[in-house]
Amino acid sequence: MFDLYKTTILEEWLENQYQAFGILSLDDLTINKVSCAFDLTVIQLPGAKEEAIWDDEQTIIFLNSDKPYIEVREAFFHELCHPLRHAGDQLMLPRIFRELQETQANQFQLYAAMPFFMIKKITLPPHKSEAIGLLAQLFGVTTRLASRRLEQIERRIYEARTHHEFVQLLQSQRRKADPANWCPEAKAMFRLAIQRKIQKGQGVVIR
Repeated sequence: MFDLYKTTILEEWLENQYQAFGILSLDDLTINKVSCAFDLTVIQLPGAKEEAIWDDEQTIIFLNSDKPYIEVREAFFHELCHPLRHAGDQLMLPRIFRELQETQANQFQLYAAMPFFMIKKITLPPHKSEAIGLLAQLFGVTTRLASRRLEQIERRIYEARTHHEFVQLLQSQRRKADPANWCPEAKAMFRLAIQRKIQKGQGVVIR
C-alpha cells in the first residue's frame, strides 16, 4: 500500500531527526523522550494556554493538563513545530504570517505525532474506519488526527499512482508514434501512401 508514498522535505527532515535521537518505535514516541531529544522543557498546568516560548537559551512548551491525555499529546506535537521551524514572536507578526505558521504547525503535527517510517511497518485493516481506529490507538491520538494523516497518505499515493500511469501512457504513445516500432503492415501502408503522394505531385515534407 505504501510503496508509492513520497515523504516531503519537512517530513524527511523530522524523521532523520527522530532516528538520530533514537526515536525509532512507538514506545519512543513520548512527550518526555521527544522533548529531551530536542532539549525542550514541557510544563503542564491546569487551564494553561497551549503555546511555545523560546529564545537562544531555552525553550518551554506549556500544555493544558485539564485535557484528555491524547489531546495533550496532539497539542505538544503542534507546538513543537514553532521553536524547531519558526523564528520570532508570533504576537509581533502580521496576522497572515501567524496564520501561515499555524497551518505549517498543523502539517508538522501530522508528521511528528505519526511518523511515516513507523506507520509503514503496520499492517492496516482493509476497512478505513478500522484502520483509523488502530492508528489512533497505537499512536495515542484522536481518531480525527489519525483520519487526517491516513487521508493525507492515501491522497499522496493516489497522486503518485496517477502520475505514474500518465507517464506510462505518454511513453506508450511515443512508442506507437515511432516508425521503428510499427508492424510490417503499417510500414508498408505508410510507404504506399508516400508513393501515391509523390505520383500525384503533392510532395512530402519531412519535419
